[in-house]
Amino acid sequence: FLDHMERPVNITDCENVTRPLNKLLDELDPIPQSYTLEVGSAGLERELIRSTHFDACEGSRVRVRMIRPTEDGARDLNGTLRSCDKENLTLETEAGTLTLPLAGIAYVRLDDLAEDEIKRAAE
Repeated sequence: FLDHMERPVNITDCENVTRPLNKLLDELDPIPQSYTLEVGSAGLERELIRSTHFDACEGSRVRVRMIRPTEDGARDLNGTLRSCDKENLTLETEAGTLTLPLAGIAYVRLDDLAEDEIKRAAE
């Protein structure tokens, strides 16, 4: 998968990687049998894993799935990612700002992007 930290990945990015990579693979022929090369983005709702992912997505809408429910019984939280360090994730929700221990989080994914963000990514 392609990942671009300054902007969303678009179809042109995928084409710009696919063409030279496909040519190189055809020349080197490292795979003796038939294969299909697929190049794509990590997706609109990709999971954030590395610290660089969290840093790049600060200010973005995210969905957080907790391993166990929070004190108010919620396992699924939506909000704006404010920060993330080695121990905690800070999420701004409609109810206020939450500090969640990373050890208690099952996953963090980008939330559905706004329509204008999708259009911008397609450019």
